[in-house]
Amino acid sequence: MYIPYFHDLTSSAAWRIRASVFIAAMALLLAVAACTDTEPIEKRLKALETENAGMETRLDAVRESSQSDIQTAAADLSEQIESNKLATEKNVQEIAANAAADLAAAAGLSEQIESNKLATEKEIAANAEADLAAAGLREQIESNKLAAEKNVQEIAANAATALQEAVSDADEQISSLTEAQTSLDSDVETLFASSTQLSESVASLDTSISEKLDSQSGEIQTLRDDVDGIVIPDLSPYALKTDIPGDFANVVESAKDSVVCIDVMFYYTYYGCDTGFYVDSVGTVLTAERVVSISSSSTTLPKGIRVTRSDGESKIEYSIKRRIPNIRAVLISPKTPVESVPFPIAESFAQGQEVLTLGYPSNSVNDKILVASTGIIGASANYHDRTSSIWPYFVIDAMTNNGSEGSPLLNPRGEVVGFFDVSDVSSAPYSYMINITGRDFSGD
Repeated sequence: MYIPYFHDLTSSAAWRIRASVFIAAMALLLAVAACTDTEPIEKRLKALETENAGMETRLDAVRESSQSDIQTAAADLSEQIESNKLATEKNVQEIAANAAADLAAAAGLSEQIESNKLATEKEIAANAEADLAAAGLREQIESNKLAAEKNVQEIAANAATALQEAVSDADEQISSLTEAQTSLDSDVETLFASSTQLSESVASLDTSISEKLDSQSGEIQTLRDDVDGIVIPDLSPYALKTDIPGDFANVVESAKDSVVCIDVMFYYTYYGCDTGFYVDSVGTVLTAERVVSISSSSTTLPKGIRVTRSDGESKIEYSIKRRIPNIRAVLISPKTPVESVPFPIAESFAQGQEVLTLGYPSNSVNDKILVASTGIIGASANYHDRTSSIWPYFVIDAMTNNGSEGSPLLNPRGEVVGFFDVSDVSSAPYSYMINITGRDFSGD
């Protein structure tokens, strides 16, 4: 803080004093310069003393005036000092507040520095661990590199050994092949010589055969002429009879569409053609149980059943629907229902009654010919099958064969009285019929 000097506070009087002293000094110099004797000097000294007394008087006045000015200045200075004190205290408080804020900021900064220091130390530790791991990895890599180089050397050595062995084996095989080639060339020469001899033998044989054929051609022609002159009678027991009684003439025409050919597959092969007939309007067929069995004692199911109508074009896939053991029959049905015209079942029959049979007796897959014949129902009999079972049958003298199994036997009204189960070729023309009169199969 600035405090003014005394002469600054009394500047109004000081200049007067300085001016008086300056004037006195100048006067003294002039007096000294002008006087050549003591008298004038003394006069002048007196004048100076007088003047000095006046100056003292004036100085006292000046001092009194200066003392008043000093007191006024001191009071002003005290007020200024008090004001400056208050301002200084306020500044000190502000400085203290700022210092406290700076201390708090410094404390926070110190905490942040400490936290950063800890984080830096952790990071340094982590980096050190990573460096150690990297060093270990480098050692492992170097070890693996050395092992790999060693393995490569071993592999190269083994490969070289194997290559040498392979070359040696190849040389041996080449030598063997060379010997085989030499032997083969010799065999070829021998074969060529044999081929020449064979060609000569074939030529000689061809000449001999030609001469023989020429000598026998006349005999063959004679035999052909003799064969053409032979009249071969129709010995087939399956040909349609032309002397069917009038009662059955219309039955044959109306019944042929209700009789079907049944091809059964066992072991991936269809086994000929047997016979069956419709018993309802949705294509259900009744036939002999033997038709869908590979033997009388076998329980093997067929792999396929195919039904062909009399037109020869409609081939339909079937499956077994139900067996009827007490009459040795089986019902088969189409996998998809088809429209059909069923036979009506007769209520009864009489021994000695004439019946008509319709069937496919040829038992051939490729020869599906519907054949009609008539016969007389004879006496009942018991048939012994391969399982030693005994079954009641009726003997009939209609001409049948194995393919007739399952064929219907019709009365003159077109009603079914039974079906063929066994055709005994050895005792032809007799066959065996199973009675089904009075039965209803439409609901089965």
